[in-house]
Amino acid sequence: MLLHHKPDATNFTDLQTIDGINCDSFQEFCHKLGLLDDDTEKNAGMMEATAIRFGPQLGLALATILIYCRPADLLAFWERHKLELCKDFIMRDQNSDLNHYI
Repeated sequence: MLLHHKPDATNFTDLQTIDGINCDSFQEFCHKLGLLDDDTEKNAGMMEATAIRFGPQLGLALATILIYCRPADLLAFWERHKLELCKDFIMRDQNSDLNHYI
């Protein structure tokens, strides 16, 4: 992808340099060029799924995003949504315990 947008590059350092600034990674360089999405839409999707919170859909929404959308910053994505995911898991576990007594 980088070679298509920077065909004059002659080495790896050239591929990571934009406007005289050397990026730490190729991914950072691609973000600065606007070649990669940020996680705005993925975060919005998870927040909507969190608001709806209907059965196992929150976990399914997470799995779908991880498999098909691949967040750019996976750790930041997890950190942003882990509390709601854990709450959902605990709530489902408590509800399943109640069903044993009914």
